[in-house]
Amino acid sequence: MDGGDLPPEEIRRMLALAMAPHVGPATFHKLMAAFGSAEGVFAAATAELTAVCPQLKPESLEAILGGPNLKAVRFQEETCLRLKVRIVSERSTAYPASLRSLPQPPPFLFMAGTWRREDAKALAVVGTRYPSSYGSRMARELTAGMSEAGYTIVSGLARGIDTLAHDSALAAGAHTVAVLGSGLDWIYPPENVQLARRVAKQGCVLSEFPMGVAPNASHFPRRNRIISALSLGTLVVEAGNDSGALITADYAADQGREVFAVPGAVHQPGSQGTHKLIQEGAHLVERAEDIVRLLQSANQAVPARRFTVAGAKAEMEMEAVEQGATPQSESTPGSEAPPDAEVPRLFPPSAGETGPHMVDKWIPVKIIDPPTVLESAAAGLDEEAKSLLSLIGREAITLDAIAEKARRKPRFRDAAAHRLLAGLLELELKGRVKRMPGALFRLS
Repeated sequence: MDGGDLPPEEIRRMLALAMAPHVGPATFHKLMAAFGSAEGVFAAATAELTAVCPQLKPESLEAILGGPNLKAVRFQEETCLRLKVRIVSERSTAYPASLRSLPQPPPFLFMAGTWRREDAKALAVVGTRYPSSYGSRMARELTAGMSEAGYTIVSGLARGIDTLAHDSALAAGAHTVAVLGSGLDWIYPPENVQLARRVAKQGCVLSEFPMGVAPNASHFPRRNRIISALSLGTLVVEAGNDSGALITADYAADQGREVFAVPGAVHQPGSQGTHKLIQEGAHLVERAEDIVRLLQSANQAVPARRFTVAGAKAEMEMEAVEQGATPQSESTPGSEAPPDAEVPRLFPPSAGETGPHMVDKWIPVKIIDPPTVLESAAAGLDEEAKSLLSLIGREAITLDAIAEKARRKPRFRDAAAHRLLAGLLELELKGRVKRMPGALFRLS
């Protein structure tokens, strides 16, 4: 475990504290600042702990008063050793320097692949999970151009724009970094497992969440703040008004990074979010050269413009997470190692001294597709209705776009428009789909 100049046992206690129930980064840093060390935190009395963090929940107090859960720490070390994942403390020189400027930096990062100092020259590329053909083309063109200009591409491995960004960077032979909202052994979405492996070999896959932590909606705002903090700027290619990409843009502005947005057709829902960003001061970009020129001329010491389009939402979500939504891996069945198991080193000295550690055999041990809004909406429907529902996402989509998607599905390949309309009406009556002005549809 890479803990910088701290003793290994203190690093293990710090990891145990970071994994304690409902101890997020803010609580972790408050406790560490108050007691000076993880050893001091675990030695503190109830009154001392609650004086520093009055919001501590009973299960958090119980976990801290019970002492560090070293069995859970051993599980993390042994799992990471097996999967060639490195645990990096905030105190380590391997920890990305840009993350230390966050108000609540992750105490630990779990890394598969190689984070290089040169990766500080990075651009975050984010956007909708359901891009149009225009959005897809722009994502590929801009990512390829930035890759050729020597920038590392950072994104979140999500469907849509994120996937296109990683894939385009890899095709250009550039470094790319994927930040997950789960442990590295739970790849989401599941269809991106192979992409995650490719990223780990040609860049880095990282997370602040330990092994065994499943994807959760509350994790993604935390993930987004890391994406923006790792980058000199954030590019939003295509995004609706409720897209999570806007949260990333707002974090970027708060962190003093530049924000870029690609304009689109005024009547397209996927352009509403990017146009709002441009109205509030984001840089309008048409080609990679625009971004390179702006980043080269930007004075990063001057705070960038603050956007309000998603700020309140981001702050509320982060506050909710810090109040107790952080899961911990020790609750995972089978996560405890034998009490007398020897704690192995994650890397022999030669691995760190001879060069970057390439992950050739990194294979996720758990691949899940957790319950989603789509799955909840599809409950109790017949197969045809479920297939039709799968063509619709959280962001509004036109009937023409639904029909275009339907033509790629065997079940609907030859379906007439009236059949699709009838199916959509049935889903609307059942409360599974919401019809919006302009013949647009989205999941309810």
